[in-house]
Amino acid sequence: MAHFPGLTVFPNPLRGIRNGAEHLSNNGIVAGRGEAARYGDPDWGYRGIVWTPGNTYVISPPAGNRDAHIRGINDAGRAVGQTYDRLWNGPREFAFVWQQGVVTDLNTLVPDQLGLVWAARGTNNRGQIFAGGAHGRYLFTPVWLPGDLTGDCHVSVEDLILVLSNFGQPHGSFPRGDVDGDGAVDLSDLAILLAHWGE
Repeated sequence: MAHFPGLTVFPNPLRGIRNGAEHLSNNGIVAGRGEAARYGDPDWGYRGIVWTPGNTYVISPPAGNRDAHIRGINDAGRAVGQTYDRLWNGPREFAFVWQQGVVTDLNTLVPDQLGLVWAARGTNNRGQIFAGGAHGRYLFTPVWLPGDLTGDCHVSVEDLILVLSNFGQPHGSFPRGDVDGDGAVDLSDLAILLAHWGE
């Protein structure tokens, strides 16, 4: 018989009644989706949710779309998913990558000739992303630059702001701004980021 000495209860950050934790990383980061409001309300629609040891993050769809859904998350806390409009009134559905609180449209990172990449279905600890699109199914192997905390494939002021705003964060908390992955945000993270500045 299994024995569970610890129990974690995840808060419900939304007003809807259906919220689900659907993905679990090896280090306890949980992701899923939830209703922004009860069905029939003007704000009804799904939001992606990421629960970390210290915070809960809600991923909202861009203007014009009703839903955002997390499909997978890895140990670095990088989540992938899709945004769409369940009522088909939105501008388009597209795959996204969420990292350190920043959502990036996957289509801005891949060649145009692939056509629209509409759903990222999963990611692994190598950072590979499995996605579906206009011309089939794809396995992307991105080059995640050291210091690129926002996932936009550049090391710039947005990444520096993340390091500085979380500088001194204690071990054991979700490492926003943790470039080297040692669980803390300190001088070593700043040094790595500056070494790759502008790439």
